[in-house]
Amino acid sequence: MNQFKLHAVIIFFFNLTFLVGQKGFVSNLENRDPASTNHRGIPCATPDPTVEQIIESKAEVDLWLSQNSSRDREQVIIYVIWHAIHASDNTGNISDSRIEGQIEAMNVAYSNNNTNISFVLDSINRVENDAWFTGWSPDAEELDGAGMQALHYDPAHYLNIYSVQLWEPGGGGFVTYGYTYSPHTNNYPESHYRQGFTIDHKVVYGGSSYSSSTAPHEAGHYLGLYHTFQTDCAAPDDAVDDTPRNDSEYVQTCNTQDTCPSDPGNDPVENYMNYSDDWCQTVFTPGQTDRMHAIIDIYHPSLLENQAFYPLLAVDGYSFLNDTDGDNRFNPGDTTRVKIVLANEWGGDAVNVSLTLETDDPRVTILDNYISFNDSPLGDITIPPGEISSTVFDWFLITADADAVPGNIQCTVTMTAGTDEYPYQEQETINLDLTLSQFGFPLDGIVVKSSPIVADLDSDGVKEIYFGSDNEALHGYNSFGEEIDGFPFQSTDRVRSSPAVGDVDNDGQMEIVFGNSSGKLYIVNHDGTQQLAYNILGFIEASPALVDMDGDQDLEIVFTTTTTSGGQLYAIHHNG
Repeated sequence: MNQFKLHAVIIFFFNLTFLVGQKGFVSNLENRDPASTNHRGIPCATPDPTVEQIIESKAEVDLWLSQNSSRDREQVIIYVIWHAIHASDNTGNISDSRIEGQIEAMNVAYSNNNTNISFVLDSINRVENDAWFTGWSPDAEELDGAGMQALHYDPAHYLNIYSVQLWEPGGGGFVTYGYTYSPHTNNYPESHYRQGFTIDHKVVYGGSSYSSSTAPHEAGHYLGLYHTFQTDCAAPDDAVDDTPRNDSEYVQTCNTQDTCPSDPGNDPVENYMNYSDDWCQTVFTPGQTDRMHAIIDIYHPSLLENQAFYPLLAVDGYSFLNDTDGDNRFNPGDTTRVKIVLANEWGGDAVNVSLTLETDDPRVTILDNYISFNDSPLGDITIPPGEISSTVFDWFLITADADAVPGNIQCTVTMTAGTDEYPYQEQETINLDLTLSQFGFPLDGIVVKSSPIVADLDSDGVKEIYFGSDNEALHGYNSFGEEIDGFPFQSTDRVRSSPAVGDVDNDGQMEIVFGNSSGKLYIVNHDGTQQLAYNILGFIEASPALVDMDGDQDLEIVFTTTTTSGGQLYAIHHNG
C-alpha cells in the first residue's frame, strides 16, 4: 500500500467521532488489477427507475450534452466518508488498509476508462451498532434511513459510503451486495442524507467475498448510471447510446453473447453496470462518462466545488549523469549523479517538493540523498497536475563498489510536498541498474559467432571494437556503441573468423585481417577500405595469426581452412 500523509481534524457530530483528514490520492494505479475472480451471484438492490423516469432523464442529459458538447470533462474530485458499521463482536470492523484498497480499486476502474473522476478517502467513521449492522436495508423498517440520517456528513460535497452486513450465506432475508439511492430515480436533493451508497463488508477489498466490481458499480449508480440491462431488449434501455442492450435473464456470464439479436452489438458483459463476473468487468463507455458528468452537473453540482489540496507524485524516470567514465551508465566502481524526473499525475499543484533516497543494498553508498525543487537557478519549481519536471543541478550522488555484482539496486524515493496545512508524502520503489554494459550496448540485431578484438586503429587514443557476424559483415564500433565511418565492411559470406590486427604492410598503420566462410581472406584498412581479398578453397573460420616469419620486418598472415575432407595451413604476404 502506498504511504499517506494525514491531515487530522476532530469533528464531533451526533455524539460520534469522525477522524477527518484528506489523504493523497493513491498512486501506482497501473500496478493494481481492478478485477478478481469472484462470481457475482447476488444482485444489486438499487431501486429501479420507471420507464418514464429513464426517458425523462435521457432527455435531460441529452439537453445538457447539446449545451456542453465542446466543454472539456473537468476533473471531478469526490471526497469519500467511509462509515464502517460493525457488530459488538467486531464483525464488519474492516481495516483501514481494506478501505484504502477499495478506494484505490475504484480509482483503477474510473481512471482506466478516462472518466476524469477520482475518489479521495477523506475519513473513516467507525460505528458499533448491532441493529444497524445486521438490519440495514431499504425495507419497511428503514433502518438504513435512521442510520444514514444519524451518520451522514455533508452529502453535497462528500460521497458517504456505508459498509454493513447485507447478506449472510444461508441466512435468507434481504440479500444484496450493495445498493444506491440514485439521483434522478429517487429525486433527492444533493444534500439529502440518503445520498451515497451501501455495500456489504464482505465484498470490500480484501474481504472473504471480495467483489472488485461492486463499489465501482454502486458509484456508477450514485453518478446516474443505470444497469445496461435496465429494460432488457426494449427502449429506453439504460439511456446511454453506446452500451448495447442485453436481456436481464442472461447477465451472469463473461461469455460473448447477443441476447438482443434485433439490436446492434453483443451484450456488454465487460461493463461495470452489468452483472457479469468480476474478472471481465473493466469498462465504462464514453457515453457513460458523458452521462456521469452531466448528472454531476445537474444533481451533484457541489462536487464541482471540491478542490484538490494534494498532488499525486510519481517517479517518471531517472538518468545517470557525470558518472566516472562519462558513458551515462552506472558501472561497478563508478560514482554518478542520479537525476529524477517527477510526474504530478493528478490533483493540485505540487509545491515545496523535495526527495530523499534510501537503500539497504550494500553494493552502493549514497553520498548525497537529498534533492530540493526549491531555490534552483530557475527559482522554486512547482509541478502542475499532468506535468513532469526535474531539478537543474541538484541530483542524488551515489557510488558503487568496484567489485559489486551487477544487477538492480532497489531504492526508496520519498517524495514530500505541500504546505504546513496540507502536507503530502509518498514513497516509491525504484530499481537503479548497476551494469557492466557501456552506453550504446548491448547491440541488437547482429548474429555474432566470433570473438571481437579491441584496438585503436585510427590512432585517436581511444580503442574501437571490431567483430565479424553472420550478417556477412565485419563491424566496427566505438566505445559509445556508434558504428565507425566505413563500417560495416561487407563480405561475401558469414564472418566467423575472429579478426587479427597488425601493421601487415609496414606502413605505420594498423590493418584488420579476417576470413569468411566462402574462402576469402580480407585485409581491411582502419577506414573500412579493402586492401586485399585472397581466395582459396574451404572455409576460413579460425582467427589468422600475424607474425614476421622471414625476418623482413613485415608481418606474414598464417591461417587455416576447413573443407569436407580436411583442411590446409596457409602463410601469405600482405600482397597475396
